[in-house]
Amino acid sequence: MPLPGSFRTLWGRLVAGEHAARSGTGSVADAIVTAHRLEAALARQHGSRHPHTVGSGWRCAPPRCGPGTVELLVGTAQRRREVKARPAADTGLLIRNAYAAWRKLAEEDPESAREAAGQVLALLVLLSIDPASPPGERDAKRARVVVRWIGSGAVA
Repeated sequence: MPLPGSFRTLWGRLVAGEHAARSGTGSVADAIVTAHRLEAALARQHGSRHPHTVGSGWRCAPPRCGPGTVELLVGTAQRRREVKARPAADTGLLIRNAYAAWRKLAEEDPESAREAAGQVLALLVLLSIDPASPPGERDAKRARVVVRWIGSGAVA
């Protein structure tokens, strides 16, 4: 479902910011701020569970991840699952992006990663048993990585 015209400019900024952050020519923080602004504006106009809103922030998975990035990706994935947003493949990609962001966070900020690990794990488990979301085995493997990391006592 395409965004209404009034939001297309902000969406364009988000896409451009994401590409710039991935290529190293832009600010990761700017891309995340733009994603939050877009999501907040859509939520004000359409509500937090509208398909426009739940699909807005998932694109931003920058190369360096802080707790806010993981929170954005996890929260958007949870809302997309709750409302059964389509396409389902986008939700799967969002969950995998949340996992990738969490892995980077685990290297950079283990305490924050521990706080987010349960939510990331829950999403991966749901994804791994969802027959509509192949490849389940790779998602199950990702879930096992989170479990092993938690069990390793990386943060006491």
